[in-house]
Amino acid sequence: MDIRSWVSDNAMKLLGMSESTIVDFLIATAQKASSPEDLYNKLIGAAAKADDDTRQFALELFGRVPRKQKAGAAAAAAAAQKAQRKERQKEEAELRKANKAFKLVLDEPDDAIHAARDEEAINLRKQEKKLRSKKKRKLEELSDDEDDTEKMRRLQRKKKKHKLNLND
Repeated sequence: MDIRSWVSDNAMKLLGMSESTIVDFLIATAQKASSPEDLYNKLIGAAAKADDDTRQFALELFGRVPRKQKAGAAAAAAAAQKAQRKERQKEEAELRKANKAFKLVLDEPDDAIHAARDEEAINLRKQEKKLRSKKKRKLEELSDDEDDTEKMRRLQRKKKKHKLNLND
């Protein structure tokens, strides 16, 4: 039984009449109510009897009628869904981009593979040679610095001896 038929039948029992406008009013009132007690109070205000039957009707109607979401909650839910959708699309785009970069091994000719390997080997040798020459220069600079330091020490010793000789 749909909600309108159920409300119509119970409205006839409670109010003694069952018109479509009354059914629409009862459903709308139930949707806007914050609790079954709030709905019960609104029904009493609309000329229903204040008895257990009305309270039971309010409780059942409140449970059966779908409630409207508040605008803030609906907007937040929509925004969350939109963010999830965008994130999913972004991930899918990244995967598609990564998939385009992959090729079958058979797609490249053997000559191209060997040429690429030879070129990589040549580049590695050049880099190693540069590193060795840099290391050699640094070692030479350090030895030059040590020689200069040793020369400075000798000069300082000579000055000290010379001063001592002058003082005697």
